[in-house]
Amino acid sequence: MIPRVVLAVSAVALLLLAWPTPVSAGGVLFVLGLVLTTQAVRSPGSVAVLGVLAVGVLGWLVSVDDPGVVRAVCFGTAGYLVHSAAATGAAVSSQAPVDPGVVSDWLRRVAFAVLVGGGLVAATAPVGNQPNSSALVVLGLLGAAVLLGAVAVLGRPEPQ
Repeated sequence: MIPRVVLAVSAVALLLLAWPTPVSAGGVLFVLGLVLTTQAVRSPGSVAVLGVLAVGVLGWLVSVDDPGVVRAVCFGTAGYLVHSAAATGAAVSSQAPVDPGVVSDWLRRVAFAVLVGGGLVAATAPVGNQPNSSALVVLGLLGAAVLLGAVAVLGRPEPQ
């Protein structure tokens, strides 16, 4: 149940952070995102989660001109939480009790990803003159992928 609640809250936050004017292409995307969020919470292992993320990012690109560092970090955090909570929710039945060890491991992974991602956004923010610089976005994404990939590979348990 906990992963689905986190999924619902983070998906709505993801959509709200890209909140456009209601009567616009972004407004239509927002409503579509809410419909997809409902399906994603009901079935976190479905393609609806990808739809929520895609609609959130598309809404962001359509509606947000100059987000600022804090809003960009919050948007990235919400997107990561949607992904991570959906993965956890797909692996755990909604009626099954969640072991505290699973929750603490999940929280550690989320905290690490948010700190690395937020740190990269904050570090690259003063580099360019334009906050939506495509080169900086790609550089930040590559840096986050390399760091998180290295942690995933290095943190993998040894085969027995």
